[in-house]
Amino acid sequence: MERKGIVLETPSKELQIAVIRLFLELGADPNAKDAAGLTPLHWLSMYSKDFGQAQVVMEHGGHIDQADYNRQTPLMHFRQCIGKAYAIGRLPDPRLQALIHTVLPLSCLAAQVLRQNQILFDVKEIPATLHSFVRRH
Repeated sequence: MERKGIVLETPSKELQIAVIRLFLELGADPNAKDAAGLTPLHWLSMYSKDFGQAQVVMEHGGHIDQADYNRQTPLMHFRQCIGKAYAIGRLPDPRLQALIHTVLPLSCLAAQVLRQNQILFDVKEIPATLHSFVRRH
């Protein structure tokens, strides 16, 4: 794109990953939600489709199974990417294929069961830090 004699280029994937890593190392919340409940992993899975960027977010604590307000997760979006790639005759990133077949941690699965089945729990018996963890799933 050219503007007033200055050529602007899209940063390389390596630079984009380096910037994401820097933000996360400086304390950015990898599970922060916007007004629609979308996290950085939601945005990456829906629009960037770059597994390298998503991998960096997950390495810093991003949850691939965190649901937005429509109960959609980044994992669901990445699975759709794979389906679309096959539909047009392309092979998806093998790292992404491995990711969607990994087993989620027991803590994430337990939190999902609590949320999906609307199981009530005594807030006095569960540490406050786990309240937001359950709400995220």
